[in-house]
Amino acid sequence: APATSAPVTPNPVATTPSPPATSRQTWASDFTMNWVLNGDEVTFTFVCTVGKWCALGFGSSMSDADVVVCDATTCLDMTSSGRANPSKDTSQDITGVSNTGTAGGKYTVQWTRKLVTTDATDKTITKDVPTNVIWAFGPGTMDASGGISMHTATTDRGNDTVTVTDAPATSAPVTPTPGSATSGKTWASDFTMNWVL
Repeated sequence: APATSAPVTPNPVATTPSPPATSRQTWASDFTMNWVLNGDEVTFTFVCTVGKWCALGFGSSMSDADVVVCDATTCLDMTSSGRANPSKDTSQDITGVSNTGTAGGKYTVQWTRKLVTTDATDKTITKDVPTNVIWAFGPGTMDASGGISMHTATTDRGNDTVTVTDAPATSAPVTPTPGSATSGKTWASDFTMNWVL
């Protein structure tokens, strides 16, 4: 009988959780948004054209939306109750507002909020469930009370949904250990191969 050897079992590969889920939405050349979920908080990043404000509202229309408006220097937590300038919330429930840089005629600004806040004017963001949002951008910057110039075209506003979710954990593929010829290989608990010459 030909010589045989026991199957070779590779060293186990540890399962490495993925980083927090990130998503990206581009509504126009003037407004791209990214978001990342970290526990009970979500961090949003706006990339907008210099000289314009950008806004994201949680809700399906301006008649009832929880809005965050940003320009190149700041962001404000606001409420929209109709086709008019949103009003600044008494409770500012966004944190970590920062301008992370300007390049190529675009500025990048970042802010964080809880999925559920204690402010009655804020909408709840439910993980793994599509959330209705409105978005817009317009000319100029924002004043201290949140005053902005009106957006001027149908292409600078719209409706969409975003889904905030966790990324599933993944593991690296199992690679057999290279070596001399043997009569067996085990790549995983589901697949073992033997051969004989």
